Amino acid sequence: MKKLLPLLLFLAACSDSDSNIDGGNLPPVSSDAKLVVVNQGSYYDGIDGALTTIDLKTGETFTDAFSANNGGISLGGSPQAATLANGKIYVPAFDSNVLWIIDAATNKVADMLTVAYPYMVVVEQGKIFVSCNDGYVNCYDEATLELIERTEVGPNPCHMAVVGEKLYVSISDGYNYPTYENGYRIAELNISDASLLGYIDVEMNPGQLCASKDGNIYAVCRGDYGAIASKVLKVNPAAKNYTYVCEGSYIALASDRLYVIHSATDWTTYETHNYYKTYSLATDSLLSDNFLSDVPLPAMPNSIQCNAADEVFITSNAALYDYTSPGYLYHYAADGSHRATYNVGVAPCGVVFY
Repeated sequence: MKKLLPLLLFLAACSDSDSNIDGGNLPPVSSDAKLVVVNQGSYYDGIDGALTTIDLKTGETFTDAFSANNGGISLGGSPQAATLANGKIYVPAFDSNVLWIIDAATNKVADMLTVAYPYMVVVEQGKIFVSCNDGYVNCYDEATLELIERTEVGPNPCHMAVVGEKLYVSISDGYNYPTYENGYRIAELNISDASLLGYIDVEMNPGQLCASKDGNIYAVCRGDYGAIASKVLKVNPAAKNYTYVCEGSYIALASDRLYVIHSATDWTTYETHNYYKTYSLATDSLLSDNFLSDVPLPAMPNSIQCNAADEVFITSNAALYDYTSPGYLYHYAADGSHRATYNVGVAPCGVVFY
């Protein structure tokens, strides 16, 4: 397997140890006592990505843990949300064509692969699946990192989810604005041999996918970022159909509910309003249309995730339309009460709990 030499990624880097910026209400330690935040940086402003580690027990953060633990090398350009599996953290650096494989215990690089525009990683049944923006899903052997299969799925595949023996991949056709005519679908792959089994038709520009315990997939179809709003669909993989849930931009699944952030922008005034909703997975009904009321709210949320204790973590840029300042991670209890806010890096986009 061809490995990428790190010469092009060497940068002078520093890492600071800080406390969280709002430490007055630190939560008790949960089963996910530590976490890693992936910060995308800003490719067009020459700001590389970074990893921030946070200890939820002490509130201590390290703003650039990757460089600090790996001889000052850079994480690269536009890293995407990471995946934790079997003690390894997989970080796809999209614009550097690198998949980093990091030891979760030490934050040191265990290995790396050259991958064309990697977007997301799923590790399942001894295989590493990588969605690549060139229209393929790469499948590697987890132990040897040898390429097993490279499956063509459609233009600009992005998010993935697993249900049973199948891997589902959203096909966005995201560069084909404004029609996205070759998107509108989710690819279905067989995990055992990475073969393409077919497609499920959905709505415009599908992105984030989350698989629930009952075997359904919740999908965010992002529309055209204008006249056609972003919406959440509940997809039944067995029946190959879907139902509409609500308007929404980002989603996260907890044990019994779906959390939804809907970011709505009026493009005549450039005003953006964020709505925080929760839905019952059992009844498909709205539980709350104002989950985060009267608490510190993210200025520009760009991801939401839940840990094993159903606590909620939202990454956000520092301010609306601010793409170069360090952002924040907001931590809420399952009932929406604010626990803490942490300084992280530029454009945080996802969290790994370990």
